[in-house]
Amino acid sequence: MDSERPDWSPLLSAVREIQRRPKPPRQLQRVVVRPKVQVEQARLVAERVVVQRGDLDAIRAERARHGVHLAAALHDALSASATPLTSAPAASPAAGGPSFDPKQIEAIMGRSGTLLNPRVFQVGVPRAETITEGGEELPPAMGVGMPFNFQDLGDGKAAITGDFVLIASEVNPVARALRANGIEVTALHNHALGDEPRLFYMHFWAHDDALKLARGLRAALDLTNSRK
Repeated sequence: MDSERPDWSPLLSAVREIQRRPKPPRQLQRVVVRPKVQVEQARLVAERVVVQRGDLDAIRAERARHGVHLAAALHDALSASATPLTSAPAASPAAGGPSFDPKQIEAIMGRSGTLLNPRVFQVGVPRAETITEGGEELPPAMGVGMPFNFQDLGDGKAAITGDFVLIASEVNPVARALRANGIEVTALHNHALGDEPRLFYMHFWAHDDALKLARGLRAALDLTNSRK
């Protein structure tokens, strides 16, 4: 009977040999699954980009809401100060213009102007260079233009006021030119914290013959980097 029993020794030896073999190193196991990890990481990166874009949209929306709040606050403040909230339509010479000739003012200043009402004529002059605040370009209408206002006093005379928008090297020459022409400097200050170039606002006041004052303003204006 024993001679008829199968010999299992070769099979057992083979099983023991397999059992003795070392398992694959853990480093090799990580190599096998690493492509999946990379795919997962790429998906997470894509999701993060989407989140960041969503954050930017939220920031833009918040800025828009903030702008609305600012506008409402300014409206309330202006209403409390009894400031007119509507502008009068521009007057025409036919409606009764000033006693001085606006065309002569334009010729002296070298720029065109606007009759704001029958008694006030304004010449607006922007600077020639680009003005930025916090990296954003500011157009002249955002407070970086130079308004020169002539209010009629009768008999060809005018009271003038407004402000020059200057860089540092222009401040003293412009102040000297104004004083030399009988125009008083009433204020010098900054309007912003991060404007580029750094700007200084020089306010002025005088009353005299309108054409004489225009020549004084032009003498000072020629010392600035203003747009022709």
